[in-house]
Amino acid sequence: MGRIFARKFNLADCKRDIIKKLVHMGGGRTRRRFAVYKILVLLAVLILTVSCENGENAIPVNTGDLGSGTFDYECVNSEYDAACLWTMEPSWPRSIAIGADFDLEFVSNKGTAAREVVGGSPNHILNDYDSMQLIGEGQAVVLALNGSDEVVDLIHVVGKPVALLELGVLPGGNDAGWYQIEQVEVEVGESLRLRPIPQDDNGRILAGAVEYSWVVDDELTVAIDVSNPYSSIYVEGLLPGSTFLTVAAGDVVQQYDVVVTGVAVDTDSGTDTGADTDTDTDTN
Repeated sequence: MGRIFARKFNLADCKRDIIKKLVHMGGGRTRRRFAVYKILVLLAVLILTVSCENGENAIPVNTGDLGSGTFDYECVNSEYDAACLWTMEPSWPRSIAIGADFDLEFVSNKGTAAREVVGGSPNHILNDYDSMQLIGEGQAVVLALNGSDEVVDLIHVVGKPVALLELGVLPGGNDAGWYQIEQVEVEVGESLRLRPIPQDDNGRILAGAVEYSWVVDDELTVAIDVSNPYSSIYVEGLLPGSTFLTVAAGDVVQQYDVVVTGVAVDTDSGTDTGADTDTDTDTN
């Protein structure tokens, strides 16, 4: 178990190299000078080790903490997961949104897959039939199990709350590619496909399929299709004008201006011919 905690977040190699180099530099010192040097070494180890653990700058690594293989992040669905908007094979995420569904797979160094990958921190992660969900902020351990339910490797994932919701639009079909917008503009009779892009307090995109709620202030100006709270929605312009579209994820609420341009469509199907019909019959 000591090795497990020593390799937390795959930083053991970084720390070990720092310590080796600093200790090697201290060879051949006098006792007095070595005492001073020891203090400097401890300060340097602290500073450099913290730099290894700086989660905001460090490159995420998907190698298992026991070194038996690698974990791969799996998109529950490319429409649902912001980490999978631009690729179905995303890199290992820095953070996963709390309350979001996600999945992981493990492949050993010998090329064999784990029988099951499950959350190993009951207070921080829930296991569903085909996905997992973080329920607490911070680190949570995920275990790779073999056919005998033995742990063959493990890795830590980081849960963060959603702090900001950007809005993305997919114009012109699936091949156009998502891009972020600050205001929704749509013409009468046309529709746009929108979806939120959850971010942490540093503006980094959070992985995981987050559930959203949507509200439009003026339903006569804009119609929205919210049949799937995890997925993208369609916004259709009904009448020229402006209104507000509100999207929420948990306690985070974001409001966007919606502007509908164009000319109102005349829905009156009645036709006035300008002639009266005489239904009386003269029998004389």
